[in-house]
Amino acid sequence: MTEQPAGPPAVAVPADAWRRRAAKVPGSRVALITDDTLAGADLYTVVNVLEPGATIPLHWHSVGELQFVLAGHGLFLDAAGGEAPLSPHDSVFSPPGPAGAHGFRNPGHLPLALLCVYPSPGGRAPDIQWVTSLVEDMP
Repeated sequence: MTEQPAGPPAVAVPADAWRRRAAKVPGSRVALITDDTLAGADLYTVVNVLEPGATIPLHWHSVGELQFVLAGHGLFLDAAGGEAPLSPHDSVFSPPGPAGAHGFRNPGHLPLALLCVYPSPGGRAPDIQWVTSLVEDMP
């Protein structure tokens, strides 16, 4: 039998143990699932709930991000200015850097709930770079 390295044990994180985090945009509510307060965390994981009519503007991170639609319907916004519809159980992968810029819009009447997962040594929050323009050097 191979001896496994010692480390923190696996833990269940029930929904009532998720902690609120200040939202970065109006109309968004964020709950932390895993972060630097969880022993051994190498992910940063949140549920971001976007209220009807709200938008998370285009932004990117220096690490990749997986977004999974838990509930609701909305639109995925991409770096090229495109939009794609989202429904429950759809997912989006946003690679690191400006080419992976992404955002979300909720044009519906019900909240859009997204599970967002980032690789993160120590469970630290990822950086965020807001996109101010989709087109550079416009005349």
